Amino acid sequence: MSKNAWLDFRRLRIGGLLDCTLITATAGLAFESTIIEGDAWFDGAELAANLKQRPNPDAEDSLHDDERLKTVQGTWDTAEEKAASVWLPFLPMLAIHLLIQKMLYDISQVGIPFDRMDPEYLEKPRKWQVNDLGRFMLCIGPISSIFDITTFCVMYFVFAANSSETQSLFQSGWFIEGLLSQTLIIHMISTAKVPFFQSTAASPLLVLTLCVMAIGIAVPYSPLGAAVGLVPLPLAYFPWLAVTLLCYCLLTQVVKRWYIRKFGTWL
Repeated sequence: MSKNAWLDFRRLRIGGLLDCTLITATAGLAFESTIIEGDAWFDGAELAANLKQRPNPDAEDSLHDDERLKTVQGTWDTAEEKAASVWLPFLPMLAIHLLIQKMLYDISQVGIPFDRMDPEYLEKPRKWQVNDLGRFMLCIGPISSIFDITTFCVMYFVFAANSSETQSLFQSGWFIEGLLSQTLIIHMISTAKVPFFQSTAASPLLVLTLCVMAIGIAVPYSPLGAAVGLVPLPLAYFPWLAVTLLCYCLLTQVVKRWYIRKFGTWL
């Protein structure tokens, strides 16, 4: 069971009303025990689906969205960093930058247990499968790499952040783009529909997404950013950022639709 989040159903009556005590702890935040009552099948299915991110202690092969996403991103981020280090005269991002970025990203994911599922997902019981993780990584993982590389090129060629003297500008640009793309992608993969239009996440997840994105953009302009070697970015950077994120979401949606048609499943 994950150390960061755990779920303990104390009592569950399948035939009749759902009566269970839910205890959830996420990112060190403990929520008081809650009694949930309602239609046994629908509420029970929705609760299980909404919290499918939480590992099932009775199923060793369970893997939640956030872990799958981290596996995909971690694999491809490592490849990107190795590739960038071949032609850059400096590190594309310092260790402290990665720590801050990952901390903010993890905070944005605290809202996942409160998210809601699409009605279609609740129509029948589902078993969480992980045997397609490799396929998912090969199909979805490279998308983020494409736009990280385009960000590298924009910072290197457009903003001339191509020397040791300008490495802080390069690192600041990738810090923001990397954080925002990571934060947005959870909305893209959590539904088979078009996110924000056909399917919208629950308010806690949306609020945390917006807050973390705003904080991430502000970090290079703050004393914290200055202390860790980040610098303010020129205003001309942000149109490039907006185009990058838009294209990232569009391409992810296109690949998602192809993936569903090809393999008949999504997550």
